Amino acid sequence: MGFGVGDQACSLESYNVPLFLIATTFLALFIPTPVAMRVLAYRNIPEQYEIKCVIISKSNCLRLMEFIDDSFQLNAQGNEINLTIDPSYGGGFYVAKGSYSIVRNCNDWTAKALRLAGVNTPIWSTLSSSIMYHINRGCNC
Repeated sequence: MGFGVGDQACSLESYNVPLFLIATTFLALFIPTPVAMRVLAYRNIPEQYEIKCVIISKSNCLRLMEFIDDSFQLNAQGNEINLTIDPSYGGGFYVAKGSYSIVRNCNDWTAKALRLAGVNTPIWSTLSSSIMYHINRGCNC
């Protein structure tokens, strides 16, 4: 499974429209906006992504799962709030807690999740390249 967060409008526009609006991107970066949680199910490891593995303890794995679970906004019945689910896409988008901006973006969320799992992450994690740089390349997963 894959999890990640992003601006709700950008997430839904990029899913529905090949070229999402520049204005939406500008708002997402400079004005705090609602967050969406992207959930994907994979049958195989995707080859188009740079993938690194990490080995974490059972307790750190549980902390990571709790962090992901706590990132979902729940409705009054205690269920995740669906924005869109598409079986052909392999997942969907859900309402997430918090707001999205240039100082609280998807990479910051990812770094916090990895940090809770005991993975070495950078102090400044706004760029995905800084996170990937810090992950140990010597893992034989």
